Amino acid sequence: MLNLDEIIYRCGKRCSPLVIHFPSRSKSQVVAYSCQSRAQAQLHSGKVNEMTSRRQFFQAGSIALAALVPETGSAKTQGGANPAPQTPFKRDYWNDTPDHMIKAMNSARSKRKADLAGLKSQAQADERIAFIRTNVWELIGGKLEPTPLNPTTTGVIERETYRIEKVIFESQPKFYLTAHLYIPKSGKGPYPGILAPVGHAPEGKTFQSYQTLFQNLARQGFAVLTWDPPGQGERL
Repeated sequence: MLNLDEIIYRCGKRCSPLVIHFPSRSKSQVVAYSCQSRAQAQLHSGKVNEMTSRRQFFQAGSIALAALVPETGSAKTQGGANPAPQTPFKRDYWNDTPDHMIKAMNSARSKRKADLAGLKSQAQADERIAFIRTNVWELIGGKLEPTPLNPTTTGVIERETYRIEKVIFESQPKFYLTAHLYIPKSGKGPYPGILAPVGHAPEGKTFQSYQTLFQNLARQGFAVLTWDPPGQGERL
């Protein structure tokens, strides 16, 4: 560890004096320097004659603190051997929250997979369905009052194994949703249905990856209803 005189000597070769105070010392001492001059540094007691700017003050403080750090490589122990290198602990604060959420998600996923693996009968499956449905309604604040959907089909896109109906409906009175309904052409209905809310793509329900998923589900015999969130797709 460098002492005060060594700091002054090293910085003084290339810096002009500014100030940083050490309250623990008996006298206020100047140990920080402005690197804009090569004037000889000096140790002062009491008040400093001049401090040119806040910027220079903080620059000077950085120099003084850097000089207090032990030099690696050239430093020797009393026995003459180089000290063992020390790896500083670096905490990744930026990823603390994501890491915590990932850990919680992985734990919940493991529990869910274990619960599903334990379903051996229709009664157990029905119980699981009721449990999930009850908890979902509780999480979103309870069931909404049923209101007329007033669906309107504005067009149809025909494909070989399915079709896409362009639909507008009201999830709540006068709250309109633009949607696509994928309907299989194979087999006979009613088909098992999937509600497919989408994420944050500006294209909404027409984002390429979503379309690929919904098309494949329709080819497998599922009816899929997907819609644009507010501010995406056709709801700009």
